[in-house]
Amino acid sequence: MILGAGIYQLPLIKQAKKMGIYTIVVSYTGNYPGFKYADEIEYIDIRDQKKVLKAAEKHKIDGICTSGSDVGIKSIGLVNDTLGLSGISYSSALIANNKYEMKKAFQDNHVNTAYGFKVNNVTEAKKAFYELGGNVIFKTVDSSGNRGIIHIKDPLMIEEAFQESLFYSNCPYILVEEFLSGREIGAEAFIQNGEINFILPHNKIIIEKNSPIPIGQSKPLEADPIIKNNIDIQVRRGIYAIGIDNSPVNLDIMIYDNNVYIIEIGARAGGGPCLPESVSLYYGFNHYENIIKVALGEFVDFKFKSPTPNASRMLISPKNGVIKKIELDNLNDPDLIDFSLDYREGDKVCKFINKTTDRIGHILVKGVTAKEAEDKIDKILEQIKIIIE
Repeated sequence: MILGAGIYQLPLIKQAKKMGIYTIVVSYTGNYPGFKYADEIEYIDIRDQKKVLKAAEKHKIDGICTSGSDVGIKSIGLVNDTLGLSGISYSSALIANNKYEMKKAFQDNHVNTAYGFKVNNVTEAKKAFYELGGNVIFKTVDSSGNRGIIHIKDPLMIEEAFQESLFYSNCPYILVEEFLSGREIGAEAFIQNGEINFILPHNKIIIEKNSPIPIGQSKPLEADPIIKNNIDIQVRRGIYAIGIDNSPVNLDIMIYDNNVYIIEIGARAGGGPCLPESVSLYYGFNHYENIIKVALGEFVDFKFKSPTPNASRMLISPKNGVIKKIELDNLNDPDLIDFSLDYREGDKVCKFINKTTDRIGHILVKGVTAKEAEDKIDKILEQIKIIIE
């Protein structure tokens, strides 16, 4: 069973089909590309834990997983516990799917993280704003992507930001935490039977909207060896603090004042621009295959090949409109690994605000170094003209 049928679950569904696995794809109705490849579809909101469990019991599934989204993690945990399947437990899923509970787990287990407060109303939001120095992040505790995540420096924005963050939540409170203005990076990891198989940090390319949003990444991470060692220490502490096991892991990390802080951890592979694909390219294995195997309770024997540096980038629109023309000039670079457009000429697109829903495509390239791969993307992007009116 695969939760979600969107662009970030599509490669997972396709990989399951390649492996000869019968797939039940769960999603509420919509024009989602994963439906086309499913053997069966259950039209269920993946946040509805009881309905997802009932469907899993009906189909007598052997495993359940997702990719690129936190939305269904609690449902996965409930199904795993109830049916005795491999993957994250329900208790761990409750922590992984709530940014406030996650922060408490970090603090209780000596994980470096930003200071933050649970906030129930505007009065508490104002108090937290000033106690944290007037430069904060308002966070919906149970959202995915960057929904309800707002960077606040102006006290006049507090009430509006509180209401917006609360709007996206199923909880009656939000998280307000200090804004760390350091270098944001990410990491993908994998844990199996209590053993962390790999931790792969990556550089991030960030743009500032309501909050910093990653639109690109590159591997390997460029950082001082001491910083890399501290990343490894903090990532391990963070994963064990939440209790994640038999699962891919996605992390947001901040390097601030030469210290490493874990911002958030997701008990699934990252979304964003080709993160699972870039892991596969870097290590020389199929990350989606490993995600499926561990969910089925199969042992994943990692065979790491010589690392292949790479970079990826989202294609985004600067405005709302309709794609009038797509011009692709000689996209024949031998290091271009993957190029995909989610839309065609005549399709409506949205101005980029949310990394989960507003992308219009992606690009993945390899290089001798991460920097070279990033430079190649810039050159290739010059050959891609998407006219939106």
